[in-house]
Amino acid sequence: MRQDCGHSIEKRRSASTSGALLVGFLVLYWAAQAGTGQAESTGTVLVLYDGGREFAGIQLIDRGIESAMNGSLSNRVAILREYMDLTRIRSTNYEHVLRSFYRAKYSSNAPDVVVAVRGRALDFLLKAGHELFPGVPLVSCGMDLRQINARKLPPTVTGISLEVTYWPTVALALTLQPDTEEVVFVHGASASDHALEALVRDELHDHAQRVKCTYLSGLSIDELLQKLSSLPSRTVIQFVSFAQDSQGRSFIPNEVIGRICRTANAPVYINSDDVLDCGAVGGDLISFEGLGTDTGRHALRILAGETPASIPFAASAARAKILDARQLARWRIPYARVPVGAVVLNRAPTLWEEYHWRIVGGLSLIVLQSALIALLLLQRKHRRAAEENLRLSDHHKQTAVLEERNRMARDMHDTLAQGFTGVIVQLEAAKNAFANGSPAEGEEHNRRARDLARQSLGEARRSIKALRPQALENSDLCVALDGAMKLMTAGTSLRAEFTVRGQPRAIMQLHEENLLRIHQELLTNAIKHSGATKIKATLSFEKASVCLEVQDDGTGFDMARKHDGFGLLGIRERVDQMDGEITVESSVGKGTRIAVVLPNLHVATP
Repeated sequence: MRQDCGHSIEKRRSASTSGALLVGFLVLYWAAQAGTGQAESTGTVLVLYDGGREFAGIQLIDRGIESAMNGSLSNRVAILREYMDLTRIRSTNYEHVLRSFYRAKYSSNAPDVVVAVRGRALDFLLKAGHELFPGVPLVSCGMDLRQINARKLPPTVTGISLEVTYWPTVALALTLQPDTEEVVFVHGASASDHALEALVRDELHDHAQRVKCTYLSGLSIDELLQKLSSLPSRTVIQFVSFAQDSQGRSFIPNEVIGRICRTANAPVYINSDDVLDCGAVGGDLISFEGLGTDTGRHALRILAGETPASIPFAASAARAKILDARQLARWRIPYARVPVGAVVLNRAPTLWEEYHWRIVGGLSLIVLQSALIALLLLQRKHRRAAEENLRLSDHHKQTAVLEERNRMARDMHDTLAQGFTGVIVQLEAAKNAFANGSPAEGEEHNRRARDLARQSLGEARRSIKALRPQALENSDLCVALDGAMKLMTAGTSLRAEFTVRGQPRAIMQLHEENLLRIHQELLTNAIKHSGATKIKATLSFEKASVCLEVQDDGTGFDMARKHDGFGLLGIRERVDQMDGEITVESSVGKGTRIAVVLPNLHVATP
């Protein structure tokens, strides 16, 4: 939903920022890739805006230029921006100051193309461009073709014109409110305001017989609002521009339109999409973002090698009829009068539009539930058959495990015993060699002993890796966890407490082994690193889960910093293998709590 004027500006800024960040990340990633396919910079474009960056229209034009020039990774154009702020700064020597500033700034960093947005920026470049940017092509943006033709531009200038036409919006207003007798046009007191007023009067001259046209211009903002608050009935307002009032105060279009819409006793129509969401009904709107896109494509053609003289001026055709449903309702304009193809924003959905998905969803849910019930019955039948097969295969699995353990025991005896015997022999030989005054021979025997020890250690690791922990061979999980805690904390000042909650039950063998290893690792971390005086472990058997929790009163750590050492990383890997969840809570000086939860899916039926 579109909100008020301020929210609209903020959303556009947010969208612009998000788009810029996305382009930035893509460019950084692309630049990091190796290969010959990387694109090179295709040039530098300087964009001169006549106003400040707070104008929504300027923001939309800039977004369109950026999109056209750097919308794909095949283009790499450096875009420089200058905001001349000619609307608010009216010092007599301001243009001279700008000329001196730009001369110093770009004397050794000349752009390849200069884009002039609107008339005042173009006029500045026509007077000073040959000095500031000699030989640099110019692209004009956003001027009416009549204004362009009046300037007799040199062949170094091309651009995108903007068809500044207000009759389509007036015609739309007459369609929506056919009893309209008068249209009041609002203009400010600046030079650009008067220039636009001349264009409007010229355009509306041929339509004067259809509706009465009144022009309010050259007033202070207070005088303007007072007049608009007491207009005759059957009147509509067409906002044109209001850069300054008669007292020299500068204004942003969104701000002025918002004040007008709140004060006027007649509906307000607009002519461009930069002032949407400020309370106006809408209109046949110019798209400033589309204007910027067309301008950016013109500049790219020049960067690609075309000359301005070979590129004729083109008119931006990006515009659409856009209306605000809230204002239609406010002025009691029926939807039946909205022409085909018009876009209506903020429209409340009909009952069917709002609820038809719920109706369709409800019927679909009934069908889906019926299918699920049938599927569950079939699955239960298959599960019972699988459980029967599992019980029949348990004996064979246990026999296979026993045979494998016996084989591993034999392998360990045959490898480790012989290896350790060789180590002992080599160490004895080294001892004798050193005693007999043969250090070189003794070092050789030591080297052989080390090699034999490493080989034996490797054999031990390969053999032991597949064995079940001895603590679980002769006891259940609860006893094994309690025993591990007592063994590891014996002879220390650390107070240890182990608690079992709920009714203990058997779980999968692999999960018992993993919980024991996790328990040992957590105890080791607490003893070695936390400086704790008390540690408490709890094994909880809940209805839908099994939870192991270890908590100490040690120094803790800052959760904002990464602390996943090898031990905690191994714990996370074990938990992930069991499709469980791990929770780590800690703060400096307040100890650490780590909980591992295995879901009901992994709990075995006793």
